[in-house]
Amino acid sequence: MFLRKKEGMKLEKWLNQLDKFTRGFSRSLEWVGMIGILLMFLVNFIDVVGAKLFLWPFPGVTEVISFSQIVATAPAIAFALILGRHIRV
Repeated sequence: MFLRKKEGMKLEKWLNQLDKFTRGFSRSLEWVGMIGILLMFLVNFIDVVGAKLFLWPFPGVTEVISFSQIVATAPAIAFALILGRHIRV
């Protein structure tokens, strides 16, 4: 009986450490998501200004923005799941 209690305490300690690591890692990835949103803004801004003022649009803007959307939303979904928030569309 005592051995099982000790094993349970080890497991609980390990799960608490894993939870702490997961929260910190997700918080770090949230910054990556913010960088992705800023990248989308800057690329779109450069594309519009380049196309309208200089008649030279930014090449590959669709691919950059598509990739940035994935980079921006995936960490936010993980962090919202950890915090227990619901995502509504």
